[in-house]
Amino acid sequence: MFSNRTRVVAAVVGGILIGSIGTPVARAQFAVIDAAAIAKLVDELATANNILISSQAIYRTAQSQYSAFLQNVKSLGSKSGWITAIRGIGVNSTRNTYGETAGMQAAMNNATGIASAWRVSSVSPGTLLGYLSRQTPGQSTHLSHLATVEMQDSAGQTSLQAIGDFRSTDAANQSSFTRLEQNVQDTSPDFNTEAAQLNLANAIALQHLKQQRANNVLQAALLEQQLAANKYQRDTTAAHLQGLGELNQTLTTSDNWRMDASRNTSARRWVVP
Repeated sequence: MFSNRTRVVAAVVGGILIGSIGTPVARAQFAVIDAAAIAKLVDELATANNILISSQAIYRTAQSQYSAFLQNVKSLGSKSGWITAIRGIGVNSTRNTYGETAGMQAAMNNATGIASAWRVSSVSPGTLLGYLSRQTPGQSTHLSHLATVEMQDSAGQTSLQAIGDFRSTDAANQSSFTRLEQNVQDTSPDFNTEAAQLNLANAIALQHLKQQRANNVLQAALLEQQLAANKYQRDTTAAHLQGLGELNQTLTTSDNWRMDASRNTSARRWVVP
């Protein structure tokens, strides 16, 4: 089925041809017109009409994406509000009284000096840990506690690295965010063509992808922190159960907790519930 636009064009072409038949010369020329050429012309007009419809649909899609993004920008109040919201997580200022957090600000903002910053800000388990070498991993409460400290040291430095990388990258992307917003708000014809709108939509999608990748790294760092924190609670519970087991074993094997066999031939063992 042809669209209304195609029918109008065909009617105009047909009217011109019919109107020109009135003269003898025209009738002679009309006699040699190829009907297949007319049909081909109509098909080409229909194809052009379909291309036009498709282009209009693409333009409407890009315009809809532009409007949605513009609403997100306006929801923050203004351009300065949008940029402020992006930069709100980009700066850390940690108080340093006696040098205990001397390296934290550089670590959290620029991902530099992480190992040193963590070492200065945390208490070392000490160097007199040789007695632990005689204990068996998996069966020693003290080795379990040492493992928790070491895991928390690793998780803490990983988190500092993730935060520092995120903030330094975010600061480097501020110019890109600014240019993107300016292009979104630009109403000039150059930035409202079909190609420009599609490029703008692709740029917005790419920025979202980069942001999501950075967020994934932060989520992994948070999970590692939670794992290390939960291990401490797990170690404490396991130590408590082990203590109860040792106490129970002591009570059931000690003569001090047995009844006199002369009064009761069946020795009773006292068991801690």
